[in-house]
Amino acid sequence: MVNNDDIEILFKTHYAQMFRVASMLLHDVDMARDMVHDVFSAIIDSPPSFDINGGYLVNSVRNRCLNYIRNVENREKLNKSYLLEMDLYTYIECDNADRIDELMRFIDTALPEQCHRVVSLYYSEGKRSSEIASELNISVSAVHKNLNRAVKLIRKKLNGNG
Repeated sequence: MVNNDDIEILFKTHYAQMFRVASMLLHDVDMARDMVHDVFSAIIDSPPSFDINGGYLVNSVRNRCLNYIRNVENREKLNKSYLLEMDLYTYIECDNADRIDELMRFIDTALPEQCHRVVSLYYSEGKRSSEIASELNISVSAVHKNLNRAVKLIRKKLNGNG
């Protein structure tokens, strides 16, 4: 068992070496100091059942530092992947929104008038072909022809040929 006097002697004897190892690994003086203090806090909180020597203390500090580095690297990787993913979604959303706006302008301006009316009634208002035919005073087959023509023109535009 380790008592408080033993811990104080270990601290005074091995602190400099433990601090040196921690600061070489972490490149951060404050974090190195915290790692050394964490090792001694762990010993005080639950004293081991064996005699502690300098090798044990240095290895404990080294292991704590390596765990800390691993956790920081994992957190950074996670943050980077999250940010990249968010950038990708933002890009896709903007790209799709721009594309949809462009498509809506195309439908409003470039489709022939009859096609535009049929598309608006069919897709925007959700009317059936027979309802559109009676409202526009055209045949059901003319409604289908206008829808097919509009779809072909929109596909051509989406493929970059229009």
